[in-house]
Amino acid sequence: MNKLGDAKLQTGDTRAAAASYDESLAIARRLTKRNPANAQWQWDLWFTLKKLGDAKLSLGDTGAARGFYAEGLPITRRLLATDPGNVQRQTDLVINLYQLASVEEGSERERAVKEALKILEQLRNENKLTPDKIGWPDLIRQMLAPKL
Repeated sequence: MNKLGDAKLQTGDTRAAAASYDESLAIARRLTKRNPANAQWQWDLWFTLKKLGDAKLSLGDTGAARGFYAEGLPITRRLLATDPGNVQRQTDLVINLYQLASVEEGSERERAVKEALKILEQLRNENKLTPDKIGWPDLIRQMLAPKL
């Protein structure tokens, strides 16, 4: 269903994409409820929450987007806790923190940005950032700059 939502998004039908992601979310919730220890299903649930949050944000529903991003945060934290050296799990958490920061203000925004930046700087210092992610620390750092 996520792929169907992606296809609808590419045609510009964000509402239909959100509806497909919502169906995917129902499936992902059922699967993770059936087997909470299944890391792939947990990741699928997080990814669907991310997609649905993105769609809602595109539709101007910041509150719904914030709710989906916030719901995904404990999932990315749990997945990382089970495999702390996994770079993909770390960047998934960074993505989640970035998205949450993009819809938050004040201390919540700052906390999310600083946590994401700390993870990215550690990955950069360990030469574990892939070429497509080398610029992420600077992008995240810009979020700390005061808004004009």
